[in-house]
Amino acid sequence: MSGKHVHFAPDAYPGTPSPSFSVSSLPSSTGPFTPPTHYQSLVPTLPAGSIQVHPFLRLSPVPMVDYDISLRAETARPRDHRISAAQWQHILTQPATEPALPYMEIRSPSLPWCIAIYPSSKGSLVVTVADVLYGIYASLRTGVTRDEYALNPQLQPYVDAAYRHRCKNLADPVAIDTESKKGVKRIDFCLENNSFVGLSSTKQGGHVWQMALSR
Repeated sequence: MSGKHVHFAPDAYPGTPSPSFSVSSLPSSTGPFTPPTHYQSLVPTLPAGSIQVHPFLRLSPVPMVDYDISLRAETARPRDHRISAAQWQHILTQPATEPALPYMEIRSPSLPWCIAIYPSSKGSLVVTVADVLYGIYASLRTGVTRDEYALNPQLQPYVDAAYRHRCKNLADPVAIDTESKKGVKRIDFCLENNSFVGLSSTKQGGHVWQMALSR
């Protein structure tokens, strides 16, 4: 990566999104995300507080899951080392909320976007713990366009620094060059606050959750 130049994704959504998640590109100022019509009738009309998030996703001073959101979701692990690999795989398949939801919307003060997560299993109407972890990672790997980058000029130097740091941390020069050319990504707006701390409820409905991050 030469100099201090940053690159951007083309205006079109880059690449082919995974079928296991769906991402909204709406700025948070536009209000609540509206799910596709076939999901609208399935969303419970329960207020925030009546829906509980899974303990492994819940905001906590000591999160139950160790997850660096800049890394693939497969790297997420339970902090309790007594939990076996088989038990962890079972946890990942459990509903992300109680009662279960057909979609969830995740917001963060760090991001001018919201993340909408849907069930990965065909025909399923239940978002799982794994869907949330994979959806967060996939969303934050989305490239940032010039217009999105310009949303907050005061933040740009910090986003640039996070972008350069992320690329330079890769294993070899070829990987660094390849990743640098892909441009700024949404993960860079987290300003290296990449540790998942958990989700907390909001006043915007039982399906809307706020994500807390830390270094």
